[in-house]
Amino acid sequence: MNFPLTSLLLSALVLGCSYLFFRKNAASSCRFLGLSFTALLLVPVLMSLPKWEVETTFSALAQASEVSEKSSSASWLLMVWALGAGTVLVKGLRDYRALRGWLKHSHRHTAGRAELVRISGELGLKNELEVRVCRSISGPCVMGLLRPILLLPASSRDWSEATWRCVLLHELSHLARRDLWFKALGQAACVVHWFNPLVWILHRRAQAHCEFACDAHVLKHGADAAAYAHSLCDVAAEGLQPAHALGMGSTAHLKSRVEQLFRQPGKSSKVAMSGAFLLLLGATSVLALTRPVLPFTADEIQAPADLQEEAILRHQANPFPAE
Repeated sequence: MNFPLTSLLLSALVLGCSYLFFRKNAASSCRFLGLSFTALLLVPVLMSLPKWEVETTFSALAQASEVSEKSSSASWLLMVWALGAGTVLVKGLRDYRALRGWLKHSHRHTAGRAELVRISGELGLKNELEVRVCRSISGPCVMGLLRPILLLPASSRDWSEATWRCVLLHELSHLARRDLWFKALGQAACVVHWFNPLVWILHRRAQAHCEFACDAHVLKHGADAAAYAHSLCDVAAEGLQPAHALGMGSTAHLKSRVEQLFRQPGKSSKVAMSGAFLLLLGATSVLALTRPVLPFTADEIQAPADLQEEAILRHQANPFPAE
C-alpha cells in the first residue's frame, strides 16, 4: 500500500480512537496521541521493509500498491514529498531560531526561588529549572527538551503570589508530564506527513489536551478551581506562546479550559488504553508491512470474456453441418 493512503487510514483510525475512548480524559489522550505520533513516524521505515503479499479482491488497493512500486511514478512523488517536508522543516527551524534569539535578550529571574524549589519537589522534578524574563513574549511558557527553561513576560513582576504559584504549578506540570516531548513528536509527524490534514488536526488536538491535562494536574495538587480560573484568564489574556514552547498563556481553547476546571474529570481506563494501543499496533503493521495483490493476473482477467465469445460462436453454429 502506498505511503499517502497508509498515512490517511492510520491517522483516521487514531482520530476516531481519540474521540471514542479518550474524549473525557485528557491525560490518557495525550499518552495515546504520543504513541500514535511515534507510529506515524515509523511508517516510512516499516514500509521500506520486505512486504507480506495478501490476496484481495478489492482491485483499487492492489492497483494503488502497484502504482506506488513503479519507479517512474515513485521518483517524482518522492521529490514532491521532500519539497513539502523541507518547507515545513525550514519554517520550524526559523521559529526555533527566533526563539533562541529572544533568549539572548532575556535576563535571569531570581525572585520566588523558594516557591519554585518547593513545587519542583512536589512534582518530583530533580533538575533545577532556569527561569528567565523575556520582553519579547507576552505570556509564561516552558521550552527545551534536555535543558528546560521557564520564560516569563516582563509583566510577571506585577503578579500576585497566588498567580505566581498557579503559573509555576502549570508550567512545571508540563515538565513532569513530559509534554514537550509529545509536542516534539507531533511536530516531527507533521514534517513527515505534511500532506495529511488529519495529522495536523491530531497535533492541535494533542496540544489542547496537554493544556487540559496540566490544568487538572494543578487542581490535583491543591489549587482552588475558582482562583486558578481567575489566574488563567489573567495570564492567557496577555498573548500567545512561541511555536516551540508550551505555556499557560495560550488563548487557544480558553473557554473550554475554564469550563473543564469545574467538571468531574473522566477516569482513566487501562482497558481502553490497552485496547487502543493494540489496535494501533495491529493497524500500523497491516498497513505498512503488507502489500495487497489480486488473486489473478491480467491475462486471467480476460479469460471470462474469451470464454463468453466462444460460447456465443458455439451457440450460433449449425449443430448439423452435414445438412
